[in-house]
Amino acid sequence: MTRKRIPFAITFVLTGLLSGCVQPRDTVRVSDKLSRSPIPGALVVPTYLSVNGTARRTNSRGVAGIGGFGLSSLYSLEVSAPGYERLSVPLPKKDVNHLEVSLQPASKP
Repeated sequence: MTRKRIPFAITFVLTGLLSGCVQPRDTVRVSDKLSRSPIPGALVVPTYLSVNGTARRTNSRGVAGIGGFGLSSLYSLEVSAPGYERLSVPLPKKDVNHLEVSLQPASKP
């Protein structure tokens, strides 16, 4: 019985470690500045010193995962969505793993 438990325990631990590496740890929630409702499909692009990171779209709750490097390692976030003004958000120097961003609806011509 012990022989069967050891491989299962190792598999369980490795699965947990790998899933933690694959799933984005840092998140950004994008909402409408006026109504505070989430904006699904908003584009969130992490920008490092001279390179753009992988662009992500927000889900139905307005949340996008942007990786697991710690938001403080980023220089800024570029956030955009149809019908809203584009926003560049400089990030704080402290360790944060979640950021709330509100987009202003675009003015009508």
